[in-house]
Amino acid sequence: MAQVAKVTALTGKAFVVGADGSIRLLKVGDAIEKGEVVRTAAGATVELTMQDGQKAVIAAEQNVRVDDNMTQGDERPAAQESAVATGTIDSVIQALERGGDLTEELEAAAAGGGTGGGGDGSDFVRLLRVTEGVDPLAYEYSFQSQAIPDEILPSVDAPAEPVVGNVTLRYVLLGEDGQPVTGQNGGFVYIDGEDVVEGTRVGIVAEVDVAPTGSSLVLTLSNGTTITIPAGETSGFVELEVRADEGYVQGNELIDVSVTGVSGGQYDDLRIDQSTSITVVDDKDPTTVSLSVSDVTEDDASVTFTATLSQPGESEVTITTDRGNIVIAAGETEGTLVINTRDSDVYLDADSVTVKVTGVSGGNFEVVEFSDATAT
Repeated sequence: MAQVAKVTALTGKAFVVGADGSIRLLKVGDAIEKGEVVRTAAGATVELTMQDGQKAVIAAEQNVRVDDNMTQGDERPAAQESAVATGTIDSVIQALERGGDLTEELEAAAAGGGTGGGGDGSDFVRLLRVTEGVDPLAYEYSFQSQAIPDEILPSVDAPAEPVVGNVTLRYVLLGEDGQPVTGQNGGFVYIDGEDVVEGTRVGIVAEVDVAPTGSSLVLTLSNGTTITIPAGETSGFVELEVRADEGYVQGNELIDVSVTGVSGGQYDDLRIDQSTSITVVDDKDPTTVSLSVSDVTEDDASVTFTATLSQPGESEVTITTDRGNIVIAAGETEGTLVINTRDSDVYLDADSVTVKVTGVSGGNFEVVEFSDATAT
């Protein structure tokens, strides 16, 4: 196929569509063959130099077919074609000097077999062509532009970046509704590394810096519970089981929960920071001791005092009084002290007997309150 133009200047991106439908990216110096279509992208311009030396500029977002219509070809008149006979020129000048009418003075064009003047059949000046050179030659088109691909390159899938997530476990306070408590700044109230009083509602929050995709991220914890972070979210939590608030001494209890398994979320690598814990401690719930006495008459030989605990002891409880000890068995709440009212002690007032608690031992209580334990 014949070359009709060459790319001499190019701004932006342009393409050439061959006669067979193939597309190639245009660059300076490329040859354009007859019948090929030049496509310019947005903001692009192409300057073509035609075979006759003329230049054609194709504006942005155009589709232009390059063919013979864009080339001027060898149509310039030769010198002999433009020549005018000397006799004809003289006749014209003389007629003009006399003020005559050229249409009457000059010989009419031949109409038949007679020979004409030196001007191929007439004695007046014959103008073969009037040409006007324009440099550069630019074309304007109003074709409907077509979308130009940004790149005409083979499709190559770039290697996917690995999906790496970082999970952090944090301990948080929970409210009565079982949801994490938020502070004044709107964030969770974290209690990592702190002492927590028994009976406090506590949870553990898992936060991930890259949200799971496709499916939820499920974390299995060492205490048998799980935390689920839904796809598209970055946190989830579960409530931890903390011992109930009671009045017995249980000591400090360390809670250190870790992740033992993960699933879902479509991560290539999931890193877990779980280097935190909390300590559950006793508070000072008091166990109270009260003392009561039975009704007696003057004829009764003894009087019975009863000591009562507000909760049973985990072990045997001994209540010391100023008149003797009262022993309460483990798991029980009451014990008695019997005093003989016919004692030979001359200092004993037979009309009244008073007993006061002076101490308590056993029972494994956190705190025992007995200051008001007196009966008469």
